[in-house]
Amino acid sequence: MKPQILKSSPGFLITLLAGTFLAACATGPRVTQQEDPHAAEKSRAYLASIELVPLTEGYKGTKPCSVPAEAEKPAPGQIAGPSKDWKLLVLHANSCVKEKNYKTLETLATAIARIDIDSPWGAYFLSVSAEGSGDFQRALWMTDLAQKKAGGTSGLFSYQKARVLYDLKETALAMKEVQHAISLDSKLAEAYFFLAQIHDRDLEADLAIKNYQAALTADPKHYGALTHLAELRLQTNKADEAASLYAKAIDVRPEQISSWLRLAYIYETVQKNNQLALNTYKGLKSSMDGGAVHGHPDFDLSAKIKALESTVQARVPAAQSQAAVVDKNKSVK
Repeated sequence: MKPQILKSSPGFLITLLAGTFLAACATGPRVTQQEDPHAAEKSRAYLASIELVPLTEGYKGTKPCSVPAEAEKPAPGQIAGPSKDWKLLVLHANSCVKEKNYKTLETLATAIARIDIDSPWGAYFLSVSAEGSGDFQRALWMTDLAQKKAGGTSGLFSYQKARVLYDLKETALAMKEVQHAISLDSKLAEAYFFLAQIHDRDLEADLAIKNYQAALTADPKHYGALTHLAELRLQTNKADEAASLYAKAIDVRPEQISSWLRLAYIYETVQKNNQLALNTYKGLKSSMDGGAVHGHPDFDLSAKIKALESTVQARVPAAQSQAAVVDKNKSVK
């Protein structure tokens, strides 16, 4: 399995924390240094009241990708703190990121920037929109603007800049920037995953493993890190660990048929454990029958299960017969 360096869609989704604005967020940007304390203070409420979520196929937006009436309102003027609608607009923008609807995202991001001039999210979503549309230079500029509004404190915005630099084929600068993102937010799993993929591509297995593990430390349910690390472990003859990682990947995203098939392959072909392979294939079929798995294997799954059942059943009498011979020899002695 070759690593995919670029994600299918740019950007993170932003989920909103319940309650009033918080002084800190366990998985949001961490303030470890402030290039501009004044800007950081003005943007604090916007950053401290969010949680970062990687874009995944399983994400279901709570608001549609559309421009709500609130986005058409005139800017409230110079007010202290966020507007009452900023969270709503972010939720709509999330769905546009998911749907890759960059035209609507551009409209929403412009409204966010206009209504909340101290918020970095308008510039951030403008960067995501520009990246998705292939305008990488504008994406880079907007990312810098978002970081400026954040006072230089956001690991997410540095990570987004690294992504855009990679788009521009500035790999060395991208890796430097993503290291800066990690220095700002040590819990930013996607940043470690980004580094790991590049090292994986360059066949630097030790560095890739180190960063996949760091991604999983930051987010134990990071599907990409689980599956990519599993493949590296399989390549180094650590099939037990690879199987464990794929089993966790299935727990995280049971709809992904590839993880089911890789786990069954390890049990059947690598470990020669037909019983575990049979259990995995049966679990896959049950999930497929229930509509919980996307796609179909390129072989007859029912025939595979039947063949493995025959193999497993045939070995039971053989094992019993062998045990009987051993017992008889013991009694003779």
